[in-house]
Amino acid sequence: MRRFFYFGIMLMNSNFKIFRSSAGSGKTFTLAKEYIKLLIANKEVTKSDHRENYFKHILAITFTNDAANEMKTRVLEYLNSFAKKDAEKDFILDLIIGELTSEYPELKFNRNEIQTRSKIILYSILHGYSQFHIKTIDSFTSDIGASFSRELGLPGGYEIYLDTQEKIRESVDILLNRIGPENDTLSKWMIEFLENQLEDEKTWNIHTMLEEFAQVLTKEDKQKYIELLKEGQFESFRACKKELWKQLNALKNEHLNIQNELKAILEKFDLDDADLIGKSRGIGPWIKKSFEDRLNYPNVSSSYTKGLEKENWINDKAKNEVLEQHEKINELLAPYVKKLAEFSETEIPKYQLLVNIVGNLNYVALLNEIAQVLKEVKDRDEQVFLQDLNQRIREIVINEPVPFIYEKAGVRYKNILVDEFQDTSVFQWTNLIPLLANSLSESRVCLLVGDVKQAVYAWRGGKADLLNKLPDLGIEAGIEIDKYK
Repeated sequence: MRRFFYFGIMLMNSNFKIFRSSAGSGKTFTLAKEYIKLLIANKEVTKSDHRENYFKHILAITFTNDAANEMKTRVLEYLNSFAKKDAEKDFILDLIIGELTSEYPELKFNRNEIQTRSKIILYSILHGYSQFHIKTIDSFTSDIGASFSRELGLPGGYEIYLDTQEKIRESVDILLNRIGPENDTLSKWMIEFLENQLEDEKTWNIHTMLEEFAQVLTKEDKQKYIELLKEGQFESFRACKKELWKQLNALKNEHLNIQNELKAILEKFDLDDADLIGKSRGIGPWIKKSFEDRLNYPNVSSSYTKGLEKENWINDKAKNEVLEQHEKINELLAPYVKKLAEFSETEIPKYQLLVNIVGNLNYVALLNEIAQVLKEVKDRDEQVFLQDLNQRIREIVINEPVPFIYEKAGVRYKNILVDEFQDTSVFQWTNLIPLLANSLSESRVCLLVGDVKQAVYAWRGGKADLLNKLPDLGIEAGIEIDKYK
């Protein structure tokens, strides 16, 4: 007899089931089985008119069309075999009867009852196939967008455009074509950008470079940062750059003052490494390193800590002329060695951060321009990306106490089943939470299936770690949606 295995079942409450399953462990079988159990256990199956509409209230989501079609095929195949008393599927029927008897003891299922119900359910699905809601998550998102386009601020008759690369390429083309005397500010930024690239010995192919950099505009986890750029203009970026350079120069001058004082002391008393604590591995080389590599040297050495504790920076075996003046030298060295140590610990990280910001500010300014052009292109063609839909739905889910776009969907879908949960993105998960919360609040069964080892959609925002964190995400029956904001 063929065997199916599913691993790591975890119940957060009796209605919320999570299956952590490995490759080849029968995930599709498990989903199809659970789906059929929900249909057969429905008390509203009416034998009189041979109709059963509960299948319209179950939403099963997966990530590819092939997976959705396979699950549909399995459900129909099993129902058909049960209806015809197919002996080859007896082991599946026995498994379902056993689980139904355990989960719904009051219904007292037997083979004849399940055969009758399977016939009715199969007939109803085939005659209402368009409402057989086993679909991809992208298809589900598209359906929501189509139903609530006005509420989501989408253009009438909009089109979901999947080739994001093509639109970015077109946006970069348009931006580069705007360079010229009539757009002096853009031209100056572009020249600065190219000069920086050449200084860093990076590629001179500006089109390819901007196109690759602009891919960040389609990344889900970067949207909150991109939103912050929307109000920015070249003038504001230039003012920001001016202020950053002001801070950088102030730090340089502060460091230069410390350097000059320490140099003067070392030269005045002819101090070398052997005269200072730690010798060749002590504060001497560390101080001199600060002279050579300006604002790019290691933190204080262990010798500094010892010197600080003893309030002495002179080696016991220093030159006689140094030992004779060690009190005076210590008195002069102490404040500047301490200043250098404090500077290296607090100001150098700040300086390096500012350098990185200034170095990338041209990128950010141009990215903002590309984002604006991309919006113009999408508005012109009345097109949106799937990421746009997910983001707009998420904004409503987060900001509305009861997300109105799901009011109808929440009534329609009573059970939610999600396959390949390890490929779900944070936006997608956030958007599904209201449906799950609504279902669980009515004591309905919800099911998630996944395996972190099979995650393949990280490139489009999939977060496999969501599956590991599920016990801490707090989905329980009756919890308000505010819990998840």
